[in-house]
Amino acid sequence: MLAIALREYREIFFKPYRIIYRVMAESVYVLVIADSRRDMQTLLQRRMLQA
Repeated sequence: MLAIALREYREIFFKPYRIIYRVMAESVYVLVIADSRRDMQTLLQRRMLQA
């Protein structure tokens, strides 16, 4: 089940930015646009705690 959910999330690099998005049916949802030089693990943890 977890592996299926992870396939819905994708990322693309557009230096210096990292864009994380989710594809659902015919829609694309942009979740994060961040400077790729940042600590991504800390950034995502903070976002999850705020949700």
